[in-house]
Amino acid sequence: MMSNKEFSDFESEFSFTQEKIIDAKSKNRLLITYKVKNDTEYQWDNIRYEIISRNNGELLASESDNNYFWVIRPNSESFLTVNIQIVPNANEWELKIKDLEVSRF
Repeated sequence: MMSNKEFSDFESEFSFTQEKIIDAKSKNRLLITYKVKNDTEYQWDNIRYEIISRNNGELLASESDNNYFWVIRPNSESFLTVNIQIVPNANEWELKIKDLEVSRF
């Protein structure tokens, strides 16, 4: 049965840690891996997120994307790797989850 859980009601029960950055200069892209921790009792999927690029706190750019295959189980951690365009002078990248859905099963 489908659940009517809204991610915004559980957002504070998620935390993020930036784990690794891989510079793929030949493609002008960065791969950034985050560890996402889910402290809820629900399994979530279909992530929609935004990556905010900054230079010493100053906003430079943002990029939004989604991953319909990413899943995080209840009370667990999962890795999420995002592929973003290199922004000149950026030295910080913040992950913001815009929406998640509760799994059907």
